[in-house]
Amino acid sequence: MIEASLLRALVVLEATGTVASTADALGYTPSAVSQQLKKLERDLGVELTERVGRGIVLTPAGRVTAARARTVLDSLEALRAEVTTADSLDGRIALATFSTAERGLVAEASARLHATAPQVDLHVIERDPPEATAALERGEVDLALLHSWVGLPAHLPPQIATELLGEDVADLAVPAHHRFADRNRVAADELADETWASVHTGSVCHQWLLQMSAGSGRAPRVRYWSSEFASQLAYVAAGSAVALIPRLGRGPVPPEVRMVPVVDPTPRRPVVLAWRTTREHDPLVRRLRSVLLEVGRRQLPGPGATTERGTLPSSLSGD
Repeated sequence: MIEASLLRALVVLEATGTVASTADALGYTPSAVSQQLKKLERDLGVELTERVGRGIVLTPAGRVTAARARTVLDSLEALRAEVTTADSLDGRIALATFSTAERGLVAEASARLHATAPQVDLHVIERDPPEATAALERGEVDLALLHSWVGLPAHLPPQIATELLGEDVADLAVPAHHRFADRNRVAADELADETWASVHTGSVCHQWLLQMSAGSGRAPRVRYWSSEFASQLAYVAAGSAVALIPRLGRGPVPPEVRMVPVVDPTPRRPVVLAWRTTREHDPLVRRLRSVLLEVGRRQLPGPGATTERGTLPSSLSGD
């Protein structure tokens, strides 16, 4: 009989491309993953992988097996969800989340989950939305918190369902002596001459900064790159830059910094909870969903929640 764990190793290997990455994703050692793959080859009587240079790729038989394995694993997952009763709230569940949601939502939700279901073993990993989505697809995590700035489409595969928690809004952080420091609001097209601190190129937040600046016809002048909003605030406090700082998970703002709302457009991002449709009725998934929705809808403003498949909301209500 072929073990599900062996099939999972092959599926993750196809997605990640290396034994080391597969081991990291599954929580095994590379040696253990290699042994799993060899055992699966022995069980099936075919070679599933081959060396190419220093890397490893799937053979044609390996690709066929991986495709079938995904179907088998989805079926097993659905079966487990159907036969597990609502009273069986024990076991491991994994959540991927972006950093500001980890601070602003997940920390509180984890405490609530432990208080109401102490036998649930919650594991949390920090991942940006693209990596979190990939981990969810591969079955490395059971749920994921995702975001996408309004106006930037973010498509998800049809086997992923999402539920909206609310909208996070970003404000402009400026030095206390800045010309906008005493303003009630500032329009996006007034920011063309500013020097910025920003997250890295290619990130969702930086893409939104680029889009917000498009109306002025000039790209933002970014001089300070940091993935930590606290570091960006340090540059603002020093008088070196301005920055867009989300409200969700925002820590203490230095006294040398003022936060000013931005309009036309207002930087908004829908925050959604995502899970695989095969886990729709799993009691563990449903409980964690319930706790996260309760916390999220209290912390985040936004329109009524909806359930969608295959896409993150790309536009919500206007400014």
